[in-house]
Parts: sequence; structure tokens; C-alpha cells
Amino acid sequence: MIRYKKEFKQSLVEMHNQGRSYTDISAEYGPSVDSIRNWIKLYAVHEVGGEKWTQADVNALQLFLIVSCVVQSRQFYRHNHLFKLQ
Repeated sequence: MIRYKKEFKQSLVEMHNQGRSYTDISAEYGPSVDSIRNWIKLYAVHEVGGEKWTQADVNALQLFLIVSCVVQSRQFYRHNHLFKLQ
């Protein structure tokens, strides 16, 4: 499987946003039409409350929040476990 850099993906998304078709971009640059469609969903910019977000930003934020919750719950468990032992 070929791994493409974020900048490359974003440049193809921009080409599509400027009117080029999935098939033209795929034929010229190599990635499949399905990959390009997925990147368009991932890097489409949405404005929320005056801030611009991509789905990639939202995914990263969700992962951060999940990891933070796991870490906090482990710290809570350790604290309560140590408290019960004393």
C-alpha cells in the first residue's frame, strides 16, 4: 500500500475543489478515485463558530479527548485504590 503525504492529499483535494474530476486527478497522479473521495471528506473545511475545521481536525480532537479520559480514569482508579489501602 502506498502512503501519501498530507500535503499531497490536500493538493489533490484543492484540484477537485477547483473543478477537476476524480477520474482526471486519479489518472494523472495515481491514487484511486475512492482514495481521492475519502481525502475530500477528510480535508473539507467547515466553519464552526468562526473557526475553520476539517474532519481530520475533528478526528484528532476526538482521539485526544478519548486518551485524556482514559488517563484521567486510570489516575482516579489509582488514587481511590491507594486511599482504600491506607
